[in-house]
Amino acid sequence: MKDEEKSKKQLLDELKELRAQLNKPVASLPENEPVILEEHLNEALFRSLVESMPQNVFSKDLEGRFTFANRQYCITEKRSLADIIGKTDFDLHPADMAKKYQHDDLQVMQSRQTVNITETHPAPDGSILFVQVIKTPVFDSRGNVKGMLGMFWDITKEKRVEEERFKIEKLESVGILAGGIAHDFNNLLTGLFGNLELAKIHLDQEHKAYQHVHSASRLMKNLTKLTMQLLTFAKGGDPVKENITVDELISETATFSMRGSNVKLIIDIEEDLYPVSADKGQLSQVISNLVINAQQAMPNGGNITIAAANREKGGKQYIKIDVQDQGTGITQQNMDKIFDPYFTTKEQGSGLGLATTHSIIKKHSGTIKVTSSSSTGTCFTIYLPAIDPRELPSTDTQTDLAAAGACRVAKVLIMDDEQDIVSLLKMMLTEMGHRVVSTQDGKEAARQYQQSLHDQDSFDLVILDLTVPGAMGGKGAAREILEMDEDALLVVSSGYATDDIMSRYREYGFKAQIAKPYSFIELKNTITRLLQPQLGD
Repeated sequence: MKDEEKSKKQLLDELKELRAQLNKPVASLPENEPVILEEHLNEALFRSLVESMPQNVFSKDLEGRFTFANRQYCITEKRSLADIIGKTDFDLHPADMAKKYQHDDLQVMQSRQTVNITETHPAPDGSILFVQVIKTPVFDSRGNVKGMLGMFWDITKEKRVEEERFKIEKLESVGILAGGIAHDFNNLLTGLFGNLELAKIHLDQEHKAYQHVHSASRLMKNLTKLTMQLLTFAKGGDPVKENITVDELISETATFSMRGSNVKLIIDIEEDLYPVSADKGQLSQVISNLVINAQQAMPNGGNITIAAANREKGGKQYIKIDVQDQGTGITQQNMDKIFDPYFTTKEQGSGLGLATTHSIIKKHSGTIKVTSSSSTGTCFTIYLPAIDPRELPSTDTQTDLAAAGACRVAKVLIMDDEQDIVSLLKMMLTEMGHRVVSTQDGKEAARQYQQSLHDQDSFDLVILDLTVPGAMGGKGAAREILEMDEDALLVVSSGYATDDIMSRYREYGFKAQIAKPYSFIELKNTITRLLQPQLGD
């Protein structure tokens, strides 16, 4: 069995065995019976026992001076036996720790009881170890305390794992809260977005209120970035991908992340950058994490350069993103740890930023590497697989889809538990020329669909909200509708992206997904693409 796998009970048994060898059989020795150190004890036997132990074993006299230390203790302290024997903890350790050790030793000797405690211990390299310590009093033949015997072993790794588990539990709780807040906020944003856009549709551009409404719509888009960050943190799962170009995303995210900073941002993005299939929110978090990391590496200021360019590797197309700082660099010993969860060299750091970044890039089938030196700073390099530019709809195509109203008039069933969203969707779909029927839960949506089939006036399209508190949501409704009509055109909608349905919607029978908050144009484009298969989905 490995040393670190030994239980506290096993190590206590080893200490009992040591005590037994020092005096008499442990089987006849009650738990707290005095241990007698006979003057004529065979020192060779004592040493043969403890020198082979992987734990640190030591003994002290009444004045707290070391009277013995085994080989492992000398290795841990990086001192010779001669440098330890006769010394006190104040000679070997910082004063605050020495005072703590002295207090524990006195407690053991005065109480005449064995103690088992966890405490910190300074390593010679300056780091602090967590150690499990067992200390027991030692008695002479007359039953008087003449010192103490101790054993300790390193449990730093186990302690860190325990701390990480606790952090993960806290993060999961905060993530659930963040996701819930973002869901509710996105419902409100959907209502605000939609009403502003409907107002713009019915206002002449020369109307003096038009520009105010237009400005409000633009500001609303900035608000979505806040909820996007909450959702990215909350879901931590599969990306909800769409075909996008990232030049604007890089510029906006980097600029936003550097607000109030004393660092200068330099952006160098190649024209006609290839599009990629990516989750906007997650990719934005990657850029933000790397920019913040670069800022923290330059407390006295400097330049952060972000470059993006098209590249080809192995016959495949990629986009390459470099984030370069002018900081002091990363030491070689830390280079292999920077993507580990909770590893950080910063006092205020959580150790999650780079780990999250690595996870996101991996889920996008990309790679991230780092180079660093004390003279040039640190550069993170990302490669993301590119897609055929023809797969990215042009702005003109989007405008045509939204403006032409080229799809047929459809009968649309909507299901959402938020009455304000239902009212807004009705207005938006009616504005597009469609007939609309609304429901507030999945059961009612399935019933309405069944009735439409019976009446031979079936729905052309169904928009289902994913989450309905206390009732059937979009997933269950989709399952029931598809059992009636396997060709049903279903769209899943949600402001809560923790469920993998939003990223893997096709596996659940949906033909499209639209995340809240969405604009009038986004809704119209989604419906138009579905009702005009020749335009692609």
